[in-house]
Amino acid sequence: MNEVLKQKNIDSDFDGEKMSEEEKENIVMEIEGDKSLDPDTRNNAITAVKLFSVDYDDAIKIAEVVNLLWAGQKRFEYNKDKGGGGKTRSRDEVFIEKTFPIAYKFKEVKTVDEIPEEVICDIADFKSSYYVHYRLNEFKKNEKDPELFDLVESETNIMIGEKEKSNNKRWKSILDKLDQVNIDDKELKKSKRYTRDVVTMALIYYYQKQENIKERRENKFKIEGFENCDEISNEEVERFLDNTFGRDLLAKALVSKLTYSSKFATKNENGSQLFLNEDDFLKQKQENFLIEKNRFLGGSGASVSDFKKPTPVSLYNHRHSDLTVRKELKSYSENEKLKAFIFCSITHEIGGHNFYNLVLKLSERKEYEKICEEEKENEDVTIYISKLKKGEKIIITTIYDEDFSESMRRLVTDYEEFKNEFPMRVEFIEKKFPEIKKNGIREFIDNK
Repeated sequence: MNEVLKQKNIDSDFDGEKMSEEEKENIVMEIEGDKSLDPDTRNNAITAVKLFSVDYDDAIKIAEVVNLLWAGQKRFEYNKDKGGGGKTRSRDEVFIEKTFPIAYKFKEVKTVDEIPEEVICDIADFKSSYYVHYRLNEFKKNEKDPELFDLVESETNIMIGEKEKSNNKRWKSILDKLDQVNIDDKELKKSKRYTRDVVTMALIYYYQKQENIKERRENKFKIEGFENCDEISNEEVERFLDNTFGRDLLAKALVSKLTYSSKFATKNENGSQLFLNEDDFLKQKQENFLIEKNRFLGGSGASVSDFKKPTPVSLYNHRHSDLTVRKELKSYSENEKLKAFIFCSITHEIGGHNFYNLVLKLSERKEYEKICEEEKENEDVTIYISKLKKGEKIIITTIYDEDFSESMRRLVTDYEEFKNEFPMRVEFIEKKFPEIKKNGIREFIDNK
C-alpha cells in the first residue's frame, strides 16, 4: 500500500481484525489467480485487502461497490457484458481516498438505490473534476514550495469570484498567466460547469512551466549528433543559437535536447517513417518519387498541448536537397548554401515551433493569425508553405504555426528581402522578440 495512504489512516473506520502481511499476500494471490474477474474488480479488490485486512469475499464486495460508485449499476453485470473493464482509477491515491472508505461502509449493497443520494452526488461531482483532484494531489505532493499550492487556490477563487474584473489589477495579472497556457477569457466565460477546474489546472500548468523555464536557465539543453554532420559541429550550433537568440529566450523555448542524425528521413506510401542511409535513400529516390516528396528534415515536439514541459528537437541529413528553389538562400554562395540551410532548419524548429507554441501567448498567436490573413495576398513566405497549402489535408492552425516558423527562418537568413515582402510579419516578430539578431545566419557564417 502507498505510504501516503498509510499516513492518512484511510482505514480509521475499519472494525475488523488486522491480518498479518503473509495472510494478506495469500488473499492477494487468490484474487490475482481468479480469471473471472475484470481488471477493475481485481485491482480494487487487492487494494481493499491491503487497506482493510478483509478476506476474499469482502474484498470482492468492496471492489464491486467501488465500481458501482464510479460507473453505475452496469458494473455488477460485467460477466454478462464484457465491455466493463478498465473504467476506474484503481492505482491513483485520490481515487482510493475518495471511494474506498465509502465502499467499505456500503460493502453489502447490491444496487445504487441502497446508497444515499448525497453520496452518489458527491462521487459524481468528484468524478467530473477528477483530473483536477489528481493533478492537485500530485502538485501538492511534489511541489517544493508548499505556499504555491495555496496560491493556486487563492488565484482560482479570484478568477471565479471577482465581479469587478475589469478594474482589478490582480485579476488581470492572473488572466495574463492563463493566456500563457492557452486559456481564452471569452471561452472561459462560456464554460459554466468546469470553470473552476479549468482555471485550477491552467494555473498549475503555468507554475510548472515557470519552474521548467527556471531549470532551463540553469541547465543548457544538450546538443548532440553533429559530430556526424560534415557541415556543422555541435559547438557551432551552440554558438549560433546563443548569438542569434540568447540564453534567456532559449530557456523560454523549453528545448530538452537538439539531436542530429545522419540518416535521411522520409515516409513511405502508408505514412510510416523511414530512416535511410545515403545509398539507400538515393536508390529509392530514383525508384519512387514519393521518397523525396515525403522527405522531412527535422521535427519539434513542441505543441500547444505540451506548453509546459521541455520537448526534444530532431534534425536529419540535409544533403541532396534542391536548394535552388529556396529564395531565402539566393544571396549565399554555393559553398555556404547547405550550411545556411541547416541553420535555417534549426531556426525553423526552435525559433519557429518552440517559440510559437511555448513562448507566444494564446492572444499573441491569434494576433499573428490576423496578420497572416491581412498579408495573404502576398506570395507565400517560402516554397515550403506553398507545398503545405497544396496538400490534401490542411489544418489552418498548423499553417499558422508553420508560417511563423518559416518567417523566423527568413528573419535570420535574408532579413531585408523578408521585410520588404512581409512588413507586418516582421513588425510582429521584432516587437515580440526584440533580442533576436536579424540576419543571424548571414552574420554567423561571415564571422566564422
